[in-house]
Amino acid sequence: MKIVRILVPVDFTKGSEIALDWAAKLASKSSGATVYLLHVSPSLKERETQGFGGVGALMEESEAKKTMKEWIKKLPGGLLTFPLFAKGRIP
Repeated sequence: MKIVRILVPVDFTKGSEIALDWAAKLASKSSGATVYLLHVSPSLKERETQGFGGVGALMEESEAKKTMKEWIKKLPGGLLTFPLFAKGRIP
């Protein structure tokens, strides 16, 4: 079976960093595999119930994008990666 896409959920914890390392190794062994890094932030309704303010939420999103870029830079060269950002319900 050829692996074409690998989706890695990222919340910037040590666990997601380890998962990303494994995905990068797997993608390197599967020539041509693309690694997608997915970060989900709370929806507007979730932000209100969790106490996120408007400015604080924007700062969190900005920091997430910055951190995602840093993590991608640490991956092996030549690895095809795409950062994905979504809003949704976080358990």
